[in-house]
Amino acid sequence: MRESVTKPPISRFPTPELHDLPQDIRARIEAVQEKSGFVPNVFLALARRPDEFRAFFAYHDALMEKPGTLSKAEREMIVVATSGANFCTYCVVAHGAILRIRAKNPLIADQVAVNYRKADLAPRHKAMLDFAVKVTERSHEIDDADYERLRSHGFSDDDAWDIAAIAGKRDKDIDLSEMPEVVDWSGAEIGKFHRPAKKPVTMRLDEDVVVWLKSFGRGYQTKANLLLRHAMTATRSAKRENRKSA
Repeated sequence: MRESVTKPPISRFPTPELHDLPQDIRARIEAVQEKSGFVPNVFLALARRPDEFRAFFAYHDALMEKPGTLSKAEREMIVVATSGANFCTYCVVAHGAILRIRAKNPLIADQVAVNYRKADLAPRHKAMLDFAVKVTERSHEIDDADYERLRSHGFSDDDAWDIAAIAGKRDKDIDLSEMPEVVDWSGAEIGKFHRPAKKPVTMRLDEDVVVWLKSFGRGYQTKANLLLRHAMTATRSAKRENRKSA
């Protein structure tokens, strides 16, 4: 018996056709499509209001592309950590891919997304992420002590502003323009937004593994799925690299 799947619309509101958009917006979307292989839904949803689209991405560029003490890798690290705290798998995967490249570390995105406190990070970066996650989860508790701790690790007040501003961006505020170019599309379906269907399964896990997953608090099953997805992605990438070098 075949199962029929109804894909939900991108937005509650109508989305414009690419050819109907202003030239500057169309050029930005086409550049992302050429580099990443698809058009992220958030681009089309926001393009319905061109002025808001321009303001949205101008703010993104001001936060993520500006020169300053924070490196591009540190900025992506903040996004991955706060997205992990919000259980936003899409954000973790998208920005995690960028973080791996910026940090030149294939494991860092997984570690930061699952539990940055136990990740192989310098004390400076753990202090930065402590502040960012606190802004995300308990901004009303931020006080002078939090800023003093940042200063003790060499962050300036402008750095603190940037960390808080990046952490304060909502999960849907994603720009994939810095995603690495995709060169191997074997088996891929170009031009469609990937939303994996969930399938309930029963798994037998080692007791200490379950305890470890639950130690992160609510959403431990989501964390487990995220870990497995990263492992799957890394394995597939490694196989592609092996085929290229063979």
